[in-house]
Amino acid sequence: MEFTDFYNIIRKSRVTSTNDEAKLLAQNGEKEGTVVVADSQTAGRGRMSRSFYSPSGTGIYMSIILRPKLSPNKSLLITTAAAVAVCRAIEKTLSLE
Repeated sequence: MEFTDFYNIIRKSRVTSTNDEAKLLAQNGEKEGTVVVADSQTAGRGRMSRSFYSPSGTGIYMSIILRPKLSPNKSLLITTAAAVAVCRAIEKTLSLE
């Protein structure tokens, strides 16, 4: 499988939650690697269903459909690993290392 075969980006201007959109797409057979990106969310949720304010032009709001072959306990680490990777990429890009 080529890396470019893995992802599909769906961009929306406004959604209730990118997570809700991704869940619906996954239930309807959308492929793993699909990314839902929105300019704003009206009911964004983070870890443990905590809500947060997601106005347009102030953040990156996205969810990715993954189907990892991991135990539920280990799959919880995906969000943490992704956050660290994004932080490191930003630091490297901006020469903040």
